Amino acid sequence: MMPKRTLKQCLKQNLVLILVCLMMLLSGCGQSVVTKIEPQYPPQAYLTMCKQSVFKGNTYGDTISFLITVIEERDICANQIKLINEWIDNASKNTKSL
Repeated sequence: MMPKRTLKQCLKQNLVLILVCLMMLLSGCGQSVVTKIEPQYPPQAYLTMCKQSVFKGNTYGDTISFLITVIEERDICANQIKLINEWIDNASKNTKSL
């Protein structure tokens, strides 16, 4: 005659079987996961070419006018570079939090 198993032994045995089955299900049957990395680019508005005016004057007054134009162009370019750097900083912070 076979010895009677206690309820505790049955529960332990069932728990072991459930855990083994669960491990097999969670293992994914050997399937590998492929992660694709897509590069992120800054917004197109930040990547426009900077103007480079050519001096075509003959007088000191033309030189001053040209200097004002060049300073404006420089400020626009400097702002674009600042925006690109801010975008890079924000993008790196967002990827670190993932």
